Amino acid sequence: MKFDTKIVIDEHTVHPLQGAVVYQSSRQVPPIRDWISNVSLFIPVYYNGNVSLVIFRDSSRWYVPWSTPNLYRRGLKALMLDPQEVRRAYELELGRHQYAPFINPHNHTVYPALKVRNPHTRNDGAVGYFRLDDGEVIKPVAAMRSVLYTQFNFAFDILMSKQCAMNRRRDSHNFLVLSEYRHVNTWL
Repeated sequence: MKFDTKIVIDEHTVHPLQGAVVYQSSRQVPPIRDWISNVSLFIPVYYNGNVSLVIFRDSSRWYVPWSTPNLYRRGLKALMLDPQEVRRAYELELGRHQYAPFINPHNHTVYPALKVRNPHTRNDGAVGYFRLDDGEVIKPVAAMRSVLYTQFNFAFDILMSKQCAMNRRRDSHNFLVLSEYRHVNTWL
């Protein structure tokens, strides 16, 4: 792995990224059901307000005019899931009630919630969602800061200790496995 060729995205990154598609209004964004399964990650950023940077598995990138929590809800609804039920299931399965991962049962993927920025106001998003099988490695930088390197030529500043980020990734994977097990057993 050559990490020196990665594009590093942290809190001080200037947006929009070169080559990114910027959608100014919700009407411009293609239907979410058509692209949500191809997302590698989505994170909150500041660009003329709170928007989400979406990076796809082919390394293309979009800015959508929705906050990350709003994109989380829209994405789950497009996958025919109720966001409240996902959070309840996360609490039921793992005893956790915060930072429920984004889950896509159609392609058996899960996106752990990792802190990527310090919010400036109450409605600012702090966590991004990273597809579990697209992350290569997490390297510690400081006590409460790590870098997540993805297989798609990006590195992201994670404002968490490596151990905490690894725990979130493990919990998300366990949630996916337990959710699929519960779903299969309801059909027996």
